[in-house]
Amino acid sequence: MKLRKYLSLLLIACMMITMLAACGSSDSGSSSSGSESSSEAESEAAAPADNILRVALDFSAFETVDVMKTTYTEIFEISDCVCETLMGKDPETLESFPLLVEDFPEVSEDGLVYTFKLKEGIKFHDGTDLTTEDVIYSFERLFNPETLCPMTWLVDMIQGANEYLNGEADSITGLAAVDDYTFTMTLNMPYSPMIATLASSPLAIISKDACEAAGDDWGIGSYVGTGPYKFESFESGSKIVLKKNEDYHGGAKNVDEIDFLCMDGNTALLEFEAGNVDICNLSTELAEDYKADEKFAKNVGYQDYFGVFTLVMNQYVEPFDKKEVREAFSLAIDREAIANDYFGGSVSPAYTFLPPGISGHDAGFKIERDVEKAKQLLADAGYPDGVTVTEYIAAESDVLSIIKEQVAEAGITFDLQLADSATVSDLRSNGKLACWILQWYADYNDADEFLYGIWHSNMRYYFSTGFEDADFDAKLEQGRSLTDEAERTKLYQEMDKYVTQDQVCNAPLYYPGSYYMISDRVSNVMIKKDFLWWYADAVIG
Repeated sequence: MKLRKYLSLLLIACMMITMLAACGSSDSGSSSSGSESSSEAESEAAAPADNILRVALDFSAFETVDVMKTTYTEIFEISDCVCETLMGKDPETLESFPLLVEDFPEVSEDGLVYTFKLKEGIKFHDGTDLTTEDVIYSFERLFNPETLCPMTWLVDMIQGANEYLNGEADSITGLAAVDDYTFTMTLNMPYSPMIATLASSPLAIISKDACEAAGDDWGIGSYVGTGPYKFESFESGSKIVLKKNEDYHGGAKNVDEIDFLCMDGNTALLEFEAGNVDICNLSTELAEDYKADEKFAKNVGYQDYFGVFTLVMNQYVEPFDKKEVREAFSLAIDREAIANDYFGGSVSPAYTFLPPGISGHDAGFKIERDVEKAKQLLADAGYPDGVTVTEYIAAESDVLSIIKEQVAEAGITFDLQLADSATVSDLRSNGKLACWILQWYADYNDADEFLYGIWHSNMRYYFSTGFEDADFDAKLEQGRSLTDEAERTKLYQEMDKYVTQDQVCNAPLYYPGSYYMISDRVSNVMIKKDFLWWYADAVIG
């Protein structure tokens, strides 16, 4: 959860968390009650004359900024300013480059042993040196069962990692220090995207001394990395403050401070219009209004990503335990209407789980809407008079409302029930949510993150997929070990077809893009292709 996450995650349950990475309201599908019309504003508010970047972000549900405890993309973005990973990634292509290491690792002929050399002289924010001890500690904390990290699958091919996670070992045997700045990483099998994976946000390298000293306060009152900004404070439901690291090994950044201000999407737009925040989300339904307003048109930005929005249908919950119902639901959805009529063509209709730009994406496949066939499938499944599907959501969603109208034509009553976000999250993570909209983005450019991260049997409860298939799991493992890219691409295309067309585990909706608002006084802030905002290089003035 780029998840993002990489998720984002990069993901949302039933649209329960609406987000534009660092903003509180979804740019691509969540409804908004609207903000004050910009044309009604009496005068443009003067922006603050300080060197502080202010970001509107809804983190009311967050209790920590510890990147190892979440799949939320917002936490990934905050952590990326404070902590760093062994490898970095190009914001446009997601291509890997050495960040905390001197160069790309040496890899043994069998593809199992990676040897890394850390850059010397890099210091944590507490003044201590980065050493291999911190690297090994960071990975062991990731797999420590007490951490409850949902993203261990990213690197669970490290030898001994799963044994450590299961409490069967006292250390991860695949990690070994050669000296203070050199270490080896041994895998159970060759894994071609390993280097790219090491740039994923949850694999942040943290200070062992600082983390152990902080105890339960880690991620709340203390969070120490090597990044360009230092963690200053976290006021739950109010404000998160980061301060510039003057001693950053990559050179001090331009902005003195980054403040994340907790507010919902509508409040964020009002505060943006008043000049009190520099960056916020802009929902699709309001984007045209702002683009047409000469006062704010220049502040409207847009970015697409390597990602997908899809409706996950839980095979453990009626009526989605029947394939015919899942297929009927998918066939009743008009994806082109969602993409072109609602989103105004700012997103593309999705027919596959793997999005464009990710190996294995089948650009030639299309799901044709067929209401009559959907009705027949329901009858075949024992529902000749139609069927009711209940979905619990934490916030109103225009996209879900549109889908509700569309599937009703096939005799499907889509019952949307509002519930608090904690309840929805609990249902989803315990395998009890009948269906929900998954938002998934690439932490790195490889199909494994999409297919393994969601459709492995181990995730059947956490992501409420109800999908358990030993043969499919074996193919996922096979894909991880293949080194021939053509062979991998073919295999991933076949697996995508299996979960989307053959078993209809999900109904892809659209490949996303996001609108946002950015202040005139801010430059060099961007959303990367992994859906994560990058704030550290911001310039004010």
